[in-house]
Amino acid sequence: IGDIAWAEDSARCPCGRAFPVLGGLECRAEEYLATGAGRRIPVTAFHRVLRVQSDFFWEYQLHQERSTELDIWVVPRQTYTDAQANVLIVHLEKFFDHEVSVRIRTVDRIPREPSGKRPVLKTRAVPF
Repeated sequence: IGDIAWAEDSARCPCGRAFPVLGGLECRAEEYLATGAGRRIPVTAFHRVLRVQSDFFWEYQLHQERSTELDIWVVPRQTYTDAQANVLIVHLEKFFDHEVSVRIRTVDRIPREPSGKRPVLKTRAVPF
């Protein structure tokens, strides 16, 4: 179904079957950011980094067309400043080991898809 999970090394299913037991879900297969060096970083790791700076925006969406570039659309709060955005860019480019150039674009709103969902990542950078 497109979910990425990991198996517990020593856990056995209580039903007695010998199949591995899931330890947890990481994210969906399409929820990986690509880097210029070919690494894939789960969006969940990126959320943890971005959450530290979330005091200056309401919501965000990641757009990645190329593995060397990342655009972040943010709906800014009143506390948003260009200086905060620049600090975030420096921090994120360091997070990506300078393999990805980061840009922040302020928007009034982030539109929903026809399905009604608002994906965190929109990418065509590298197929999984």
